[in-house]
Amino acid sequence: MGNRITLDYNAQSLRFLLEMICEKKNQFTHQDLVYWCDKFVIKYYKYEEHSYIEDLRDQKIKEEVTAFQVAQNIGWQWYVHIAQHYTPLEVVQADLNTVQLPLELFQSWYEQLNLSRNWEEVFEARYEEKQKEETTLSRIKTYGRRRKRDIYREIEGGKVEGQFH
Repeated sequence: MGNRITLDYNAQSLRFLLEMICEKKNQFTHQDLVYWCDKFVIKYYKYEEHSYIEDLRDQKIKEEVTAFQVAQNIGWQWYVHIAQHYTPLEVVQADLNTVQLPLELFQSWYEQLNLSRNWEEVFEARYEEKQKEETTLSRIKTYGRRRKRDIYREIEGGKVEGQFH
């Protein structure tokens, strides 16, 4: 491991890198990803200011802003993790290429990026799912009404015997 990441600094690359870690197929260390994210943050530091808010209607900018926030958070979590688990002397002596953040963090960041990218698709998929549920429920109710009507007809026709309360 210890390969330097040479991908372009954009949301698509970050999504790819996170996916590789989540699937445990990464050929780079967590430290490599953190350094890449630090450079990503420097490139898009303009998103640190709130002047981009007007541009959030543009889906591409929205993705880049979310990617910026995720990349920034990756760096922060890395440095917090190092500070919590190592003394200053250990940091100097340690091979940071072996340090790993919890997988759950990467899964959360990956999901966050995908939600920012696909929020309209997610909404549409949930809407379609809801429509299917309502259609199925409607069919069940229709079947129930038909079955109830058929049972009453059978009772009235004398086909069903016994006491009913």
